[in-house]
Amino acid sequence: MHGHGLFNWWGFSPAADLLSYSDHNDKAYQILIVGAGDHRHLLRMLARKKHGTKLKIFVLEAHVEVYARIILLLGVCLRNGLGLQERATLLLDLWGNLTLRPISKDYLDSVAQEYARDITDASQYDHLVGIVAASKLKYRERDAMDDVFRSWYKLSSEYDPTLAWDVRLRQLLKNRYDNRRADADWAWHMRLSFRLDNFSRSPTADTKRPNNNKKIIATPENRDGYVGICSGWGKEFLEWRHTGHAFNLAMQTKSCVPNTSLASVAVFSVGMEKHRRLGYWGDLLTGPFPATALASTNIELAKLENGRSKYCGTDVAQMNTEYLLETLWEKYNDHGSEKPNPSESFPEAVSVNSMERSASLEQKQTREKENPANENWCSKEDNRHEHNSRTRDEVPMEVKNGMKDANEMERGESFTEKEDQERGISKIQEGNTRDFQSYGTKVKTVDSPEIQDKLDNTDEFKEKQGTVIDECIKIIEEKPPTNVYISIDGVEIILLSPTRMNDLRNLPEIKGYLDIIYLSTASAHLLTSKLAENHISQHTTLLVESARMMPELTDDQVTKYETQITGSAKAVGWSPRYPAPICHLRFWKENI
Repeated sequence: MHGHGLFNWWGFSPAADLLSYSDHNDKAYQILIVGAGDHRHLLRMLARKKHGTKLKIFVLEAHVEVYARIILLLGVCLRNGLGLQERATLLLDLWGNLTLRPISKDYLDSVAQEYARDITDASQYDHLVGIVAASKLKYRERDAMDDVFRSWYKLSSEYDPTLAWDVRLRQLLKNRYDNRRADADWAWHMRLSFRLDNFSRSPTADTKRPNNNKKIIATPENRDGYVGICSGWGKEFLEWRHTGHAFNLAMQTKSCVPNTSLASVAVFSVGMEKHRRLGYWGDLLTGPFPATALASTNIELAKLENGRSKYCGTDVAQMNTEYLLETLWEKYNDHGSEKPNPSESFPEAVSVNSMERSASLEQKQTREKENPANENWCSKEDNRHEHNSRTRDEVPMEVKNGMKDANEMERGESFTEKEDQERGISKIQEGNTRDFQSYGTKVKTVDSPEIQDKLDNTDEFKEKQGTVIDECIKIIEEKPPTNVYISIDGVEIILLSPTRMNDLRNLPEIKGYLDIIYLSTASAHLLTSKLAENHISQHTTLLVESARMMPELTDDQVTKYETQITGSAKAVGWSPRYPAPICHLRFWKENI
Protein backbone atom coordinates (compact mmCIF):
# COMPACT_ATOMS: atom_id res chain seq x y z
CA MET A 1 0.00 0.00 0.00
CA HIS A 2 1.28 3.46 -0.84
CA GLY A 3 2.39 5.65 2.05
CA HIS A 4 -0.44 8.15 1.53
CA GLY A 5 -3.02 5.43 2.09
CA LEU A 6 -6.49 4.72 0.74
CA PHE A 7 -8.29 7.55 2.54
CA ASN A 8 -7.29 11.15 2.03
CA TRP A 9 -7.94 12.52 5.53
CA TRP A 10 -6.27 15.88 4.80
CA GLY A 11 -4.86 17.78 1.87
CA PHE A 12 -1.29 18.60 0.83
CA SER A 13 -1.56 22.39 0.60
CA PRO A 14 -2.60 25.33 2.79
CA ALA A 15 -6.18 26.52 2.89
CA ALA A 16 -6.96 28.85 -0.02
CA ASP A 17 -9.72 31.32 -0.73
CA LEU A 18 -10.69 29.89 -4.10
CA LEU A 19 -12.99 32.83 -4.84
CA SER A 20 -10.03 35.23 -5.03
CA TYR A 21 -8.73 33.31 -8.07
CA SER A 22 -11.96 33.37 -10.06
CA ASP A 23 -12.33 35.58 -13.15
CA HIS A 24 -16.05 35.80 -12.52
CA ASN A 25 -16.80 38.89 -10.43
CA ASP A 26 -20.36 38.27 -9.43
CA LYS A 27 -22.50 37.73 -6.34
CA ALA A 28 -23.11 34.04 -7.10
CA TYR A 29 -20.52 31.30 -7.59
CA GLN A 30 -20.63 27.60 -8.42
CA ILE A 31 -17.58 25.60 -7.37
CA LEU A 32 -16.60 21.96 -7.86
CA ILE A 33 -14.03 20.61 -5.39
CA VAL A 34 -12.72 17.11 -6.16
CA GLY A 35 -10.64 15.12 -3.68
CA ALA A 36 -9.60 17.96 -1.34
CA GLY A 37 -9.78 15.53 1.59
CA ASP A 38 -10.90 17.95 4.31
CA HIS A 39 -12.74 21.21 4.90
CA ARG A 40 -9.81 23.66 4.85
CA HIS A 41 -10.78 25.45 1.61
CA LEU A 42 -14.43 25.53 2.66
CA LEU A 43 -13.55 27.13 5.99
CA ARG A 44 -11.36 29.79 4.41
CA MET A 45 -13.97 30.68 1.79
CA LEU A 46 -16.68 30.96 4.44
CA ALA A 47 -14.43 33.17 6.57
CA ARG A 48 -13.61 35.52 3.69
CA LYS A 49 -16.97 35.47 1.92
CA LYS A 50 -18.31 38.95 1.22
CA HIS A 51 -21.73 39.93 2.47
CA GLY A 52 -24.43 39.02 -0.05
CA THR A 53 -22.29 36.52 -1.97
CA LYS A 54 -24.01 33.23 -2.72
CA LEU A 55 -21.99 30.03 -2.87
CA LYS A 56 -23.03 26.66 -4.20
CA ILE A 57 -20.13 24.28 -3.58
CA PHE A 58 -20.18 20.73 -4.95
CA VAL A 59 -17.84 18.39 -3.07
CA LEU A 60 -16.78 15.08 -4.61
CA GLU A 61 -14.74 12.46 -2.77
CA ALA A 62 -13.94 8.84 -3.50
CA HIS A 63 -15.08 7.52 -0.10
CA VAL A 64 -18.04 8.31 2.14
CA GLU A 65 -15.69 8.12 5.15
CA VAL A 66 -14.16 11.40 3.96
CA TYR A 67 -17.64 12.96 3.74
CA ALA A 68 -18.28 11.95 7.33
CA ARG A 69 -15.05 13.62 8.42
CA ILE A 70 -15.88 16.82 6.52
CA ILE A 71 -19.24 16.99 8.31
CA LEU A 72 -17.53 16.41 11.65
CA LEU A 73 -14.91 19.14 11.16
CA LEU A 74 -17.36 21.66 9.72
CA GLY A 75 -19.66 20.94 12.65
CA VAL A 76 -16.92 21.96 15.10
CA CYS A 77 -16.45 25.24 13.19
CA LEU A 78 -20.15 26.12 13.09
CA ARG A 79 -21.54 24.73 16.34
CA ASN A 80 -22.84 27.16 18.94
CA GLY A 81 -21.71 27.15 22.57
CA LEU A 82 -17.92 26.78 22.11
CA GLY A 83 -15.26 29.37 22.90
CA LEU A 84 -12.66 30.39 20.33
CA GLN A 85 -9.65 28.63 21.88
CA GLU A 86 -11.75 25.61 22.87
CA ARG A 87 -13.14 25.36 19.33
CA ALA A 88 -9.72 25.61 17.67
CA THR A 89 -8.17 23.07 20.04
CA LEU A 90 -11.02 20.61 19.50
CA LEU A 91 -10.82 21.07 15.73
CA LEU A 92 -7.07 20.40 15.55
CA ASP A 93 -7.35 17.44 17.92
CA LEU A 94 -9.97 15.73 15.75
CA TRP A 95 -8.28 16.81 12.55
CA GLY A 96 -4.75 15.52 12.97
CA ASN A 97 -4.20 13.42 16.10
CA LEU A 98 -4.36 9.64 16.14
CA THR A 99 -5.31 9.74 19.83
CA LEU A 100 -7.60 12.26 21.51
CA ARG A 101 -8.05 13.97 24.83
CA PRO A 102 -10.96 12.46 26.77
CA ILE A 103 -13.00 15.65 26.34
CA SER A 104 -12.54 15.51 22.56
CA LYS A 105 -13.61 11.87 22.54
CA ASP A 106 -16.75 12.74 24.50
CA TYR A 107 -17.62 15.35 21.89
CA LEU A 108 -16.96 12.87 19.06
CA ASP A 109 -19.23 10.23 20.61
CA SER A 110 -21.99 12.77 21.20
CA VAL A 111 -22.11 14.26 17.70
CA ALA A 112 -21.63 10.84 16.08
CA GLN A 113 -25.00 9.77 17.47
CA GLU A 114 -26.55 13.00 16.25
CA TYR A 115 -25.14 12.65 12.72
CA ALA A 116 -26.14 8.98 12.55
CA ARG A 117 -29.76 10.01 13.12
CA ASP A 118 -29.68 12.99 10.76
CA ILE A 119 -28.06 11.21 7.80
CA THR A 120 -30.97 8.75 7.67
CA ASP A 121 -33.68 11.36 8.31
CA ALA A 122 -35.15 12.68 5.04
CA SER A 123 -36.11 15.96 6.69
CA GLN A 124 -32.43 16.60 7.53
CA TYR A 125 -30.81 15.67 4.21
CA ASP A 126 -30.28 19.30 3.17
CA HIS A 127 -29.48 20.72 6.62
CA LEU A 128 -26.55 18.73 8.01
CA VAL A 129 -24.59 21.09 10.29
CA GLY A 130 -26.78 23.80 8.83
CA ILE A 131 -25.31 24.14 5.30
CA VAL A 132 -24.36 20.63 4.07
CA ALA A 133 -26.75 18.75 1.78
CA ALA A 134 -26.61 14.96 1.40
CA SER A 135 -29.74 14.61 -0.74
CA LYS A 136 -27.66 13.90 -3.89
CA LEU A 137 -26.11 10.81 -2.34
CA LYS A 138 -27.60 7.40 -3.02
CA TYR A 139 -29.48 5.53 -0.33
CA ARG A 140 -26.72 2.97 0.09
CA GLU A 141 -24.16 5.77 0.46
CA ARG A 142 -26.16 7.47 3.20
CA ASP A 143 -26.56 4.11 4.91
CA ALA A 144 -22.80 3.63 4.66
CA MET A 145 -22.27 7.03 6.29
CA ASP A 146 -24.67 5.99 9.03
CA ASP A 147 -22.43 2.96 9.67
CA VAL A 148 -19.38 5.22 9.74
CA PHE A 149 -20.93 7.57 12.30
CA ARG A 150 -22.00 4.66 14.48
CA SER A 151 -18.52 3.14 14.32
CA TRP A 152 -17.09 6.30 15.88
CA TYR A 153 -18.68 5.56 19.24
CA LYS A 154 -18.76 1.76 19.00
CA LEU A 155 -15.17 0.93 17.99
CA SER A 156 -13.35 2.31 21.00
CA SER A 157 -12.78 -1.12 22.51
CA GLU A 158 -11.93 -2.86 19.21
CA TYR A 159 -9.64 -0.29 17.58
CA ASP A 160 -6.05 0.04 18.77
CA PRO A 161 -4.58 3.13 17.02
CA THR A 162 -1.01 2.50 18.20
CA LEU A 163 -1.01 -1.02 16.82
CA ALA A 164 -2.70 0.08 13.58
CA TRP A 165 -0.07 2.80 13.07
CA ASP A 166 2.81 0.44 13.76
CA VAL A 167 1.44 -2.16 11.32
CA ARG A 168 1.28 0.45 8.57
CA LEU A 169 4.80 1.65 9.31
CA ARG A 170 6.16 -1.88 9.08
CA GLN A 171 4.38 -2.43 5.77
CA LEU A 172 5.72 0.85 4.38
CA LEU A 173 9.33 0.77 5.60
CA LYS A 174 9.91 -3.00 5.65
CA ASN A 175 13.64 -3.56 6.33
CA ARG A 176 14.08 0.17 7.08
CA TYR A 177 11.66 -0.01 10.02
CA ASP A 178 14.43 0.03 12.64
CA ASN A 179 15.71 3.27 11.07
CA ARG A 180 12.28 4.92 10.92
CA ARG A 181 13.38 8.01 12.89
CA ALA A 182 16.27 8.61 10.52
CA ASP A 183 13.91 8.17 7.56
CA ALA A 184 11.55 10.81 8.99
CA ASP A 185 14.47 13.15 9.71
CA TRP A 186 15.65 12.81 6.11
CA ALA A 187 12.15 13.48 4.76
CA TRP A 188 11.90 16.65 6.81
CA HIS A 189 15.35 18.22 6.43
CA MET A 190 16.21 17.11 2.90
CA ARG A 191 12.78 17.40 1.30
CA LEU A 192 10.05 19.43 3.01
CA SER A 193 12.18 21.92 4.95
CA PHE A 194 14.43 22.48 1.95
CA ARG A 195 11.45 23.16 -0.30
CA LEU A 196 9.95 25.56 2.21
CA ASP A 197 13.19 27.51 2.51
CA ASN A 198 13.44 27.75 -1.27
CA PHE A 199 9.78 28.25 -1.93
CA SER A 200 9.39 30.33 -5.08
CA ARG A 201 6.19 32.10 -6.11
CA SER A 202 5.16 33.94 -9.22
CA PRO A 203 4.45 37.69 -9.15
CA THR A 204 0.97 39.11 -9.51
CA ALA A 205 1.48 39.93 -13.18
CA ASP A 206 0.26 37.40 -15.73
CA THR A 207 3.32 37.71 -17.92
CA LYS A 208 5.72 34.82 -17.40
CA ARG A 209 6.71 32.57 -14.60
CA PRO A 210 9.98 33.50 -12.84
CA ASN A 211 12.99 31.30 -12.43
CA ASN A 212 12.20 28.47 -9.99
CA ASN A 213 15.53 29.06 -8.25
CA LYS A 214 14.68 32.67 -7.44
CA LYS A 215 13.24 33.20 -3.98
CA ILE A 216 10.42 35.76 -3.92
CA ILE A 217 9.30 37.38 -0.69
CA ALA A 218 5.71 36.64 0.20
CA THR A 219 3.16 39.44 0.02
CA PRO A 220 -0.56 39.48 0.77
CA GLU A 221 -1.25 40.01 -2.93
CA ASN A 222 0.46 36.89 -4.27
CA ARG A 223 -0.10 34.52 -1.35
CA ASP A 224 -3.84 34.56 -0.90
CA GLY A 225 -3.41 36.65 2.23
CA TYR A 226 -0.47 34.62 3.57
CA VAL A 227 2.52 36.77 4.47
CA GLY A 228 5.01 34.19 5.66
CA ILE A 229 6.06 30.61 5.21
CA CYS A 230 6.33 29.00 8.64
CA SER A 231 8.69 26.05 8.69
CA GLY A 232 8.80 25.56 12.44
CA TRP A 233 6.89 22.30 12.58
CA GLY A 234 9.87 19.98 12.17
CA LYS A 235 9.65 18.64 15.73
CA GLU A 236 5.94 17.90 15.37
CA PHE A 237 6.56 16.26 12.00
CA LEU A 238 9.12 13.85 13.44
CA GLU A 239 6.82 12.99 16.35
CA TRP A 240 3.87 12.46 14.00
CA ARG A 241 5.84 10.14 11.72
CA HIS A 242 6.69 7.99 14.74
CA THR A 243 3.41 7.96 16.70
CA GLY A 244 0.69 9.60 14.57
CA HIS A 245 0.27 12.44 17.06
CA ALA A 246 0.56 15.77 15.23
CA PHE A 247 -0.29 18.51 17.74
CA ASN A 248 0.54 18.84 21.44
CA LEU A 249 -2.51 20.90 22.29
CA ALA A 250 -2.89 20.49 26.05
CA MET A 251 0.09 19.51 28.11
CA GLN A 252 -2.01 19.01 31.23
CA THR A 253 -4.26 16.48 29.47
CA LYS A 254 -2.80 13.32 28.00
CA SER A 255 -4.16 12.20 24.64
CA CYS A 256 -4.84 8.55 25.23
CA VAL A 257 -8.27 7.82 23.70
CA PRO A 258 -8.52 6.49 20.10
CA ASN A 259 -9.58 8.97 17.44
CA THR A 260 -12.09 6.63 15.86
CA SER A 261 -12.92 9.16 13.13
CA LEU A 262 -9.56 8.17 11.56
CA ALA A 263 -10.38 4.47 11.75
CA SER A 264 -11.72 2.79 8.64
CA VAL A 265 -12.22 -0.58 6.99
CA ALA A 266 -10.23 -1.57 3.93
CA VAL A 267 -10.78 -4.58 1.68
CA PHE A 268 -7.72 -6.68 0.80
CA SER A 269 -7.40 -9.57 -1.62
CA VAL A 270 -5.50 -12.59 -0.37
CA GLY A 271 -5.34 -15.13 -3.17
CA MET A 272 -8.94 -15.69 -4.28
CA GLU A 273 -10.43 -14.34 -1.07
CA LYS A 274 -11.23 -10.82 0.08
CA HIS A 275 -10.82 -9.71 3.67
CA ARG A 276 -12.10 -6.64 5.46
CA ARG A 277 -9.64 -5.19 7.96
CA LEU A 278 -10.14 -2.43 10.50
CA GLY A 279 -7.24 -0.06 11.00
CA TYR A 280 -5.67 3.25 10.07
CA TRP A 281 -5.47 3.43 6.29
CA GLY A 282 -4.62 7.08 5.84
CA ASP A 283 -1.49 9.12 5.19
CA LEU A 284 1.84 8.20 6.81
CA LEU A 285 4.19 10.52 4.92
CA THR A 286 3.07 14.17 4.96
CA GLY A 287 0.55 14.64 7.74
CA PRO A 288 -1.93 17.47 8.36
CA PHE A 289 0.79 20.14 8.63
CA PRO A 290 0.51 21.69 5.14
CA ALA A 291 -3.22 22.13 5.68
CA THR A 292 -2.85 23.74 9.10
CA ALA A 293 0.67 25.01 9.79
CA LEU A 294 2.54 25.50 6.52
CA ALA A 295 1.81 29.22 6.09
CA SER A 296 0.23 31.98 8.12
CA THR A 297 -1.47 35.32 7.65
CA ASN A 298 0.53 36.71 10.60
CA ILE A 299 4.04 37.87 9.74
CA GLU A 300 5.04 37.45 13.39
CA LEU A 301 4.82 33.68 13.01
CA ALA A 302 7.53 33.70 10.36
CA LYS A 303 10.14 35.31 12.62
CA LEU A 304 13.40 33.51 13.34
CA GLU A 305 15.42 33.39 16.54
CA ASN A 306 19.03 32.19 16.33
CA GLY A 307 18.36 30.95 12.82
CA ARG A 308 15.36 28.86 13.86
CA SER A 309 11.63 29.45 13.79
CA LYS A 310 10.35 31.22 16.85
CA TYR A 311 7.07 29.30 16.88
CA CYS A 312 6.53 25.56 16.59
CA GLY A 313 4.01 23.92 14.31
CA THR A 314 1.38 23.54 17.02
CA ASP A 315 1.54 27.28 17.75
CA VAL A 316 1.19 28.17 14.08
CA ALA A 317 -1.66 25.72 13.55
CA GLN A 318 -3.48 26.99 16.64
CA MET A 319 -3.13 30.64 15.62
CA ASN A 320 -4.10 29.99 12.01
CA THR A 321 -7.19 28.10 13.07
CA GLU A 322 -8.20 30.67 15.67
CA TYR A 323 -7.78 33.44 13.11
CA LEU A 324 -10.07 31.74 10.58
CA LEU A 325 -12.68 30.85 13.18
CA GLU A 326 -12.67 34.33 14.69
CA THR A 327 -13.05 35.88 11.23
CA LEU A 328 -15.94 33.55 10.45
CA TRP A 329 -17.85 34.27 13.65
CA GLU A 330 -17.23 38.02 13.45
CA LYS A 331 -18.57 38.01 9.90
CA TYR A 332 -21.62 36.14 11.15
CA ASN A 333 -22.23 38.84 13.73
CA ASP A 334 -21.72 41.56 11.14
CA HIS A 335 -24.72 40.17 9.25
CA GLY A 336 -26.95 41.37 12.07
CA SER A 337 -27.44 38.07 13.88
CA GLU A 338 -26.70 37.78 17.56
CA LYS A 339 -24.69 34.96 19.08
CA PRO A 340 -26.98 32.56 20.89
CA ASN A 341 -26.40 32.75 24.63
CA PRO A 342 -26.42 29.28 26.27
CA SER A 343 -27.72 30.84 29.48
CA GLU A 344 -30.82 32.00 27.61
CA SER A 345 -31.78 28.60 26.25
CA PHE A 346 -35.04 28.69 28.20
CA PRO A 347 -36.39 32.25 28.01
CA GLU A 348 -39.81 31.24 29.23
CA ALA A 349 -38.60 29.11 32.12
CA VAL A 350 -38.63 30.37 35.71
CA SER A 351 -35.18 30.19 37.29
CA VAL A 352 -34.60 28.20 40.46
CA ASN A 353 -33.42 31.29 42.31
CA SER A 354 -36.65 33.16 41.57
CA MET A 355 -38.69 30.18 42.80
CA GLU A 356 -36.59 30.01 45.98
CA ARG A 357 -37.06 33.72 46.63
CA SER A 358 -40.83 33.37 46.12
CA ALA A 359 -40.96 30.42 48.51
CA SER A 360 -38.89 32.36 51.05
CA LEU A 361 -41.22 35.36 50.85
CA GLU A 362 -44.29 33.15 51.20
CA GLN A 363 -42.80 31.35 54.21
CA LYS A 364 -42.00 34.67 55.87
CA GLN A 365 -45.56 35.94 55.36
CA THR A 366 -47.01 32.69 56.75
CA ARG A 367 -44.86 32.87 59.89
CA GLU A 368 -45.77 36.51 60.49
CA LYS A 369 -49.50 35.65 60.39
CA GLU A 370 -49.32 32.51 62.50
CA ASN A 371 -46.77 33.68 65.09
CA PRO A 372 -46.31 37.47 65.31
CA ALA A 373 -44.00 36.97 68.30
CA ASN A 374 -41.52 35.28 66.03
CA GLU A 375 -40.75 38.48 64.08
CA ASN A 376 -37.29 38.72 65.63
CA TRP A 377 -36.41 35.23 64.33
CA CYS A 378 -37.61 36.17 60.86
CA SER A 379 -35.60 39.38 60.97
CA LYS A 380 -32.43 37.51 61.94
CA GLU A 381 -33.07 34.94 59.22
CA ASP A 382 -33.50 37.62 56.58
CA ASN A 383 -30.32 39.37 57.71
CA ARG A 384 -28.35 36.13 57.56
CA HIS A 385 -29.49 35.64 53.94
CA GLU A 386 -29.40 39.26 52.88
CA HIS A 387 -27.42 38.59 49.72
CA ASN A 388 -28.34 34.96 49.15
CA SER A 389 -31.48 33.05 48.34
CA ARG A 390 -32.74 30.46 50.81
CA THR A 391 -31.04 27.11 50.72
CA ARG A 392 -32.90 23.99 49.71
CA ASP A 393 -33.03 22.70 53.30
CA GLU A 394 -35.01 25.76 54.40
CA VAL A 395 -37.66 25.46 51.71
CA PRO A 396 -40.74 23.25 52.28
CA MET A 397 -40.56 19.80 50.75
CA GLU A 398 -43.44 20.53 48.36
CA VAL A 399 -41.67 23.55 46.89
CA LYS A 400 -38.38 21.66 46.82
CA ASN A 401 -39.93 18.98 44.61
CA GLY A 402 -41.11 21.61 42.19
CA MET A 403 -37.75 23.32 42.17
CA LYS A 404 -35.98 20.05 41.51
CA ASP A 405 -38.09 19.43 38.44
CA ALA A 406 -37.53 22.93 37.09
CA ASN A 407 -33.82 22.80 37.91
CA GLU A 408 -33.34 19.57 35.99
CA MET A 409 -35.29 20.96 33.05
CA GLU A 410 -33.26 24.17 33.07
CA ARG A 411 -29.91 22.32 33.07
CA GLY A 412 -31.08 19.73 30.54
CA GLU A 413 -30.38 16.85 32.93
CA SER A 414 -32.27 13.58 32.63
CA PHE A 415 -34.41 12.21 35.45
CA THR A 416 -33.51 9.03 37.24
CA GLU A 417 -35.51 5.92 36.52
CA LYS A 418 -37.16 6.01 39.95
CA GLU A 419 -38.28 9.62 39.50
CA ASP A 420 -39.53 8.85 36.01
CA GLN A 421 -41.74 6.08 37.40
CA GLU A 422 -43.11 8.40 40.09
CA ARG A 423 -44.12 10.88 37.42
CA GLY A 424 -45.57 8.27 35.13
CA ILE A 425 -42.98 8.84 32.43
CA SER A 426 -42.02 5.85 30.36
CA LYS A 427 -38.35 5.17 30.00
CA ILE A 428 -37.00 6.40 26.67
CA GLN A 429 -34.52 4.23 24.83
CA GLU A 430 -30.96 5.46 25.10
CA GLY A 431 -29.81 7.43 22.09
CA ASN A 432 -33.31 8.50 20.97
CA THR A 433 -33.53 11.64 23.06
CA ARG A 434 -31.44 14.76 23.07
CA ASP A 435 -30.79 17.17 25.86
CA PHE A 436 -33.07 20.17 26.19
CA GLN A 437 -30.31 22.73 26.03
CA SER A 438 -28.86 21.55 22.71
CA TYR A 439 -32.27 21.76 21.13
CA GLY A 440 -32.97 25.23 22.47
CA THR A 441 -36.54 24.12 23.26
CA LYS A 442 -38.61 26.69 25.10
CA VAL A 443 -39.94 24.90 28.15
CA LYS A 444 -42.79 26.76 29.74
CA THR A 445 -42.90 26.02 33.44
CA VAL A 446 -45.35 27.18 36.04
CA ASP A 447 -44.60 30.55 37.59
CA SER A 448 -44.36 31.53 41.26
CA PRO A 449 -48.08 32.26 41.95
CA GLU A 450 -48.99 28.79 40.68
CA ILE A 451 -46.43 27.23 42.99
CA GLN A 452 -48.02 29.04 45.91
CA ASP A 453 -51.49 27.87 44.86
CA LYS A 454 -50.34 24.24 44.53
CA LEU A 455 -48.50 23.94 47.84
CA ASP A 456 -51.50 22.26 49.43
CA ASN A 457 -52.08 19.99 46.46
CA THR A 458 -48.72 18.55 45.48
CA ASP A 459 -50.16 15.61 43.57
CA GLU A 460 -51.90 17.91 41.14
CA PHE A 461 -48.73 19.98 40.82
CA LYS A 462 -46.64 16.89 40.09
CA GLU A 463 -49.18 15.70 37.54
CA LYS A 464 -49.05 19.01 35.70
CA GLN A 465 -45.26 19.07 35.88
CA GLY A 466 -45.07 15.53 34.50
CA THR A 467 -47.41 16.52 31.65
CA VAL A 468 -45.09 19.39 30.72
CA ILE A 469 -42.10 17.03 30.66
CA ASP A 470 -43.99 14.53 28.50
CA GLU A 471 -44.82 17.28 26.03
CA CYS A 472 -41.18 18.43 25.95
CA ILE A 473 -39.92 14.92 25.24
CA LYS A 474 -42.50 14.51 22.49
CA ILE A 475 -41.44 17.79 20.87
CA ILE A 476 -37.78 16.84 21.06
CA GLU A 477 -38.35 13.46 19.42
CA GLU A 478 -40.45 14.88 16.60
CA LYS A 479 -38.73 18.22 15.91
CA PRO A 480 -35.08 18.63 14.80
CA PRO A 481 -32.81 20.85 16.87
CA THR A 482 -32.79 24.60 16.30
CA ASN A 483 -29.94 27.06 16.74
CA VAL A 484 -27.41 24.25 17.17
CA TYR A 485 -25.29 25.64 14.31
CA ILE A 486 -24.90 29.16 13.01
CA SER A 487 -26.81 29.94 9.84
CA ILE A 488 -24.72 31.31 6.96
CA ASP A 489 -27.02 32.80 4.38
CA GLY A 490 -26.49 31.99 0.72
CA VAL A 491 -24.14 29.03 1.25
CA GLU A 492 -24.92 25.45 0.22
CA ILE A 493 -22.39 22.61 0.28
CA ILE A 494 -23.63 19.65 -1.77
CA LEU A 495 -22.11 16.18 -1.42
CA LEU A 496 -21.99 14.30 -4.71
CA SER A 497 -22.08 10.55 -5.10
CA PRO A 498 -18.59 8.98 -5.22
CA THR A 499 -19.70 7.16 -8.38
CA ARG A 500 -19.41 10.52 -10.21
CA MET A 501 -15.65 9.98 -10.14
CA ASN A 502 -16.12 7.55 -13.04
CA ASP A 503 -17.61 10.19 -15.35
CA LEU A 504 -17.23 13.93 -14.78
CA ARG A 505 -18.36 14.90 -18.25
CA ASN A 506 -21.91 15.72 -17.33
CA LEU A 507 -23.03 16.42 -13.79
CA PRO A 508 -26.83 16.69 -13.67
CA GLU A 509 -26.62 18.09 -10.14
CA ILE A 510 -25.01 21.26 -11.54
CA LYS A 511 -27.23 23.74 -13.32
CA GLY A 512 -25.35 26.18 -15.54
CA TYR A 513 -21.62 26.87 -15.57
CA LEU A 514 -18.92 26.38 -12.98
CA ASP A 515 -16.79 29.31 -11.88
CA ILE A 516 -14.05 27.21 -10.26
CA ILE A 517 -12.94 23.59 -10.63
CA TYR A 518 -10.52 22.28 -8.00
CA LEU A 519 -8.54 19.05 -8.40
CA SER A 520 -6.33 17.61 -5.67
CA THR A 521 -3.12 15.72 -6.31
CA ALA A 522 -4.98 12.42 -5.90
CA SER A 523 -7.57 13.42 -8.53
CA ALA A 524 -5.24 15.12 -11.03
CA HIS A 525 -5.70 12.17 -13.40
CA LEU A 526 -9.23 13.45 -14.06
CA LEU A 527 -7.80 16.40 -16.02
CA THR A 528 -9.01 15.33 -19.46
CA SER A 529 -11.11 16.85 -22.21
CA LYS A 530 -14.19 15.31 -20.60
CA LEU A 531 -13.74 17.16 -17.29
CA ALA A 532 -17.10 18.89 -16.71
CA GLU A 533 -17.10 19.92 -20.36
CA ASN A 534 -20.80 20.76 -20.26
CA HIS A 535 -20.26 23.18 -17.38
CA ILE A 536 -17.20 25.15 -18.54
CA SER A 537 -17.33 28.73 -19.76
CA GLN A 538 -14.72 31.40 -20.54
CA HIS A 539 -14.88 32.48 -16.88
CA THR A 540 -14.10 29.03 -15.47
CA THR A 541 -10.87 28.74 -13.45
CA LEU A 542 -9.06 25.44 -12.92
CA LEU A 543 -6.88 24.91 -9.84
CA VAL A 544 -4.74 21.77 -9.49
CA GLU A 545 -2.87 20.86 -6.30
CA SER A 546 0.85 20.30 -6.78
CA ALA A 547 3.02 17.55 -5.26
CA ARG A 548 5.51 19.79 -3.43
CA MET A 549 4.45 18.54 -0.02
CA MET A 550 5.04 14.88 -0.82
CA PRO A 551 8.39 13.93 0.72
CA GLU A 552 8.69 10.61 -1.10
CA LEU A 553 9.19 12.51 -4.37
CA THR A 554 12.50 14.09 -5.31
CA ASP A 555 12.68 17.69 -6.51
CA ASP A 556 13.08 16.47 -10.08
CA GLN A 557 9.99 14.29 -9.73
CA VAL A 558 7.97 17.22 -8.37
CA THR A 559 9.06 19.38 -11.31
CA LYS A 560 8.24 16.56 -13.73
CA TYR A 561 4.79 16.18 -12.18
CA GLU A 562 4.03 19.88 -12.59
CA THR A 563 5.30 19.79 -16.19
CA GLN A 564 3.06 16.84 -16.99
CA ILE A 565 0.02 18.52 -15.42
CA THR A 566 0.70 21.70 -17.38
CA GLY A 567 1.13 19.72 -20.61
CA SER A 568 -2.09 17.78 -20.04
CA ALA A 569 -3.96 21.00 -19.34
CA LYS A 570 -2.65 22.68 -22.50
CA ALA A 571 -3.60 19.61 -24.54
CA VAL A 572 -7.27 20.02 -23.59
CA GLY A 573 -7.41 23.80 -23.99
CA TRP A 574 -6.32 25.13 -20.58
CA SER A 575 -3.61 27.81 -20.36
CA PRO A 576 -1.43 28.51 -17.29
CA ARG A 577 -2.21 31.66 -15.35
CA TYR A 578 -0.61 33.37 -12.39
CA PRO A 579 -0.70 33.95 -9.48
CA ALA A 580 -1.96 30.71 -7.96
CA PRO A 581 -2.52 29.60 -4.37
CA ILE A 582 0.45 28.14 -2.53
CA CYS A 583 1.25 24.60 -3.75
CA HIS A 584 -1.22 24.87 -6.64
CA LEU A 585 -1.26 25.38 -10.39
CA ARG A 586 -3.82 27.73 -11.98
CA PHE A 587 -5.32 27.49 -15.47
CA TRP A 588 -8.02 29.22 -17.53
CA LYS A 589 -9.78 28.57 -20.83
CA GLU A 590 -8.12 30.78 -23.43
CA ASN A 591 -10.40 29.92 -26.33
CA ILE A 592 -13.93 28.66 -25.78
